[in-house]
Amino acid sequence: MNCSCSLSSRIFFTEDQLPSFFLRVNAGTLEEILEILSFKQLGFHQKPVAFVNTKDYFDHLLAQFERGFQEAFIHERFRDLYTVTATPEEAVAFIEATSSR
Repeated sequence: MNCSCSLSSRIFFTEDQLPSFFLRVNAGTLEEILEILSFKQLGFHQKPVAFVNTKDYFDHLLAQFERGFQEAFIHERFRDLYTVTATPEEAVAFIEATSSR
């Protein structure tokens, strides 16, 4: 069994062991989402990131990201850090398609 004591070590363990990140929604999810996106932006990993936007759960977060792009707080080149899907099946298809590149 592998155990990690911090979010960063858990993400880096996952980076070495798994082809993608899957997060359930809980109190720490927002922090994990932002850290995974930041790490991808900084080049620490190249894993595909997909939001499964069930019942529009992530709409407000995605709107905040969009505002960051519109106000040039987030550079346009980072638009492709993630994709948004409606179903888990679409997310898996996206991950499989981008992982095989």
